[in-house]
Amino acid sequence: STGLWAYSRHPNYFGEIILWTGIFIIAVPVLEGWQWITIISPIFVYLLLNYVSGINLLEKIADDRWGGNADYEAYKARTSVLVLRPRKG
Repeated sequence: STGLWAYSRHPNYFGEIILWTGIFIIAVPVLEGWQWITIISPIFVYLLLNYVSGINLLEKIADDRWGGNADYEAYKARTSVLVLRPRKG
């Protein structure tokens, strides 16, 4: 609950999504024709980390391990799952 983990429960995944989105944005001025398919990369990373392997898997493991622990439940209640943002309360 310190450092970046005070603002997001998965800041590393947020950074990964931002990284691939940034790379796409940097490439936009030179994309032509079929090259626009590169938009798939940031979308794929987002979908993979949110719905397939990343967040869901780690949240389940954490809930199994610390679910019911008052400190963990308070951390979950006040900390964003993915996006870096100020803590609630």
